[in-house]
Amino acid sequence: MRTRGLQWVEFAARWSSSTDEYVGTVEELTGHLKELIEHERDLRENDELPDVAPPPVVRRKTFKQLGTPTAQAEVLMAAREELTPDELREAAEDERDRLEEAGEIDHVADAQPERPPDFASLLNVHLEVRWPYRVPDQAKKRGYKTHYIWAEGEVVEIADGTTTKRTPQCKTVLAWGAVRIKWPKDSRYDEDESFTWTVLVEDSWRKEKHLGWRFAKPELARRGAAARAAKRARADTS
Repeated sequence: MRTRGLQWVEFAARWSSSTDEYVGTVEELTGHLKELIEHERDLRENDELPDVAPPPVVRRKTFKQLGTPTAQAEVLMAAREELTPDELREAAEDERDRLEEAGEIDHVADAQPERPPDFASLLNVHLEVRWPYRVPDQAKKRGYKTHYIWAEGEVVEIADGTTTKRTPQCKTVLAWGAVRIKWPKDSRYDEDESFTWTVLVEDSWRKEKHLGWRFAKPELARRGAAARAAKRARADTS
């Protein structure tokens, strides 16, 4: 962690040596660890212990040039760019946003828990539901095509499976798993605030399919903050 994460390369451990039997022994490695701990203690006492890891430096091998380099080779041969931790983080976040917009990655999907939540716990929870929209087909002068998006809404009511109906006039009782979702106004699709009943199925949790469902980004942030607070509370009482 210290040699790779904090780049304290001077403390890189040698695990063996063909010329020195002492290298890699318990005694030698124990002494090496003591030196590292003493160094870390000195940094902490002087308030010099870094709180973030430095940007990783990629070590590249150089080879004798043969022939005329291609455009790709010239890029690889370009001067190394060194960034501060803040600059590297900003560049990484910008690249992540670009990939998100291009649909190549989905950070919200990656952060979802494996198992779906219990339906009874969904009240006031912000969910995303995979919903079809008809959009103009750019490949044709006329006509539309179906385009799926993850639409975010808030669960405001949960059907109990025995008495809940879509409207008081309905005779059919809504099945267990049906939730009433409040959809906010969406100017992109010229839609006002609305409410709909949607039946969520456990097998559709996190799935890229019609009526697939998952936690929305604000809900993931709220649950993450709650989990971190609970962890700190347990640490304080232990």
